[in-house]
Amino acid sequence: MQAASVVILTEPQWKPSIEEQAIARAHRMGQVRTVQVHRLLAKDSIAERIREIQQGKRLLFDEFARKSEAKDADRRAVDTSDHRPDVLDDESAPVERRVLATERHRLGLDQ
Repeated sequence: MQAASVVILTEPQWKPSIEEQAIARAHRMGQVRTVQVHRLLAKDSIAERIREIQQGKRLLFDEFARKSEAKDADRRAVDTSDHRPDVLDDESAPVERRVLATERHRLGLDQ
């Protein structure tokens, strides 16, 4: 696992955090190579339905855990010193695109 730079997700999990943890392990400290994540899905399968459920869970989590009344009440509550990509706050953007943008931002690849 220490030399891994490729993650292959062969079956979707009910809890999105399990897949996120598998990906994060490849993005460990000291990783110098680009990490590739591949997801194997069969068209019109139960795996596609599970992915839809995962996306719903992520959106539900974002709705409750990522909203802040303090942030909405006063823009000074937000640290703007580290510019976030606009797509992270665009709820109309596909979740996959926002997740990828988050990781690229976290790793400093978009600077």
